[in-house]
Amino acid sequence: MNIKKIAFIALSATMIMSCNNKKGNNSDSSDNDFTRAGKPETMKTEIVANYFPKKDIAPNVIQFFTIDNQQEFDQKFGAAKTMNNEVTQIDFNKNRVGVILLPESNRKEIIEIDDAKRIGSSIIIEYNIEEGEEQSFTSMAVLIFKLPGDNRLKTVEFKSGDETNIINVEAK
Repeated sequence: MNIKKIAFIALSATMIMSCNNKKGNNSDSSDNDFTRAGKPETMKTEIVANYFPKKDIAPNVIQFFTIDNQQEFDQKFGAAKTMNNEVTQIDFNKNRVGVILLPESNRKEIIEIDDAKRIGSSIIIEYNIEEGEEQSFTSMAVLIFKLPGDNRLKTVEFKSGDETNIINVEAK
């Protein structure tokens, strides 16, 4: 009798815990679905070229964020202007930027956007990271791209393979 009671209690506890986990996941997904109400629209992304991350923002893990003003952008990034390139200009009255920043590595890494969609107040960015040859120095790979500057934008979802990161976007 005691073994049956213990088995029954253990089974009950397991069922209660699994129900609580499912309930939590459902509430998270419904919050995300709320921001994604509407029909998906393909979105063109313009890459912001020839900027480098300043050393004081060197992350230990991959980082995702948005910037909506020139002052914050200048604190985190410097222009890499040479005689042979053009630095992309950003009008923060019309745009904000999205950023994917990788930790320092001695391998050449390239971040590319595969697809971008806007669904209601959310943007979904699908990206991949190509890892290249070993270098004799370390560098931080960064991808900066323009996003709409309107206040309808509430979240940006970054997807690569099975990994998804959702960040909230503050109103301007």
